[in-house]
Amino acid sequence: MPAGYVRTWISFLEALDHVERVAGCARQEACDGLLAALRDSAVHGRFADTGEVIDPPKWYRAEVYRPGSVAFPHDPTDRSQLGRWPSNRLVELRREDVERLWPTEPLSIADLDPNERLTLSKQVQLLARTMPEEHAKGRIDKAFRFRELAYQPEYALAYDGARIDWDSGRVILPRIPRQPFTPTLTTAEFVRHFMRSGLGATEAPRTEATSAEKSTADAGEPQEVTTERAMALHPTGIRTTKDERVEAACGDWIAAPTERPRNKETAFADAKAAVAHIGALSRKAFDRAWARRAPPEWKHPGRRGGN
Repeated sequence: MPAGYVRTWISFLEALDHVERVAGCARQEACDGLLAALRDSAVHGRFADTGEVIDPPKWYRAEVYRPGSVAFPHDPTDRSQLGRWPSNRLVELRREDVERLWPTEPLSIADLDPNERLTLSKQVQLLARTMPEEHAKGRIDKAFRFRELAYQPEYALAYDGARIDWDSGRVILPRIPRQPFTPTLTTAEFVRHFMRSGLGATEAPRTEATSAEKSTADAGEPQEVTTERAMALHPTGIRTTKDERVEAACGDWIAAPTERPRNKETAFADAKAAVAHIGALSRKAFDRAWARRAPPEWKHPGRRGGN
């Protein structure tokens, strides 16, 4: 390989290490950020063995394994895949996309004045150096509305209905619409709350040492990215548990254009088989999914022919 050559594509594990190091965040947060960017098409991915591009919607069902491989559970509406276990595959991400969202040389804390007062818009700009801008805006918005920090000036009014101009950082509260104000924090307060390891951290602490037992774990079993299994995100952006993913997949299966099942019990048995690769489907979860997604005519006894 020529000296100075830079690969266009890097492995998922390399990308994860890069995000964790540059953002100064925990392993789980780095994984969540990468998956969100892949789902939004902000980062492009492909299968390492074939070079086939991975469609962004596939990342909603992705399960990340410790060695850096990824499994994509089958679409529950695809009956041809019933009974087949999804295989783990190595994937690659486009380096340019990853480094654009998580720059290799982020701003250092040493370059900032700890006493400078930062507007909401400036806070988003700084935080966006470690994560996608929309995620940064969401974190700042939540911190302000729920008073996680003491922004100045401060009013004894509810902030949940505040209208924020993200370009200027000005805020208007419904109770005092003629008194717009610009809330600020000091740089020191901002860094302590949002940048646990600093803006320009060069090394992120590991949350868990890899034991000899875990390093030899069966590659066929999902491995935690940190101490918790990597969790998926629905298109709404709400983090869900495994049970909720199973229920959502069951709803997709019910809503698929199929013939009406013989009865609800048969439908329950078929649905359990269809989503088994994601997890066990409980009867309560099935009933909730049935109530939401089943066609109206399925919920009532149909007219049966007779002699």
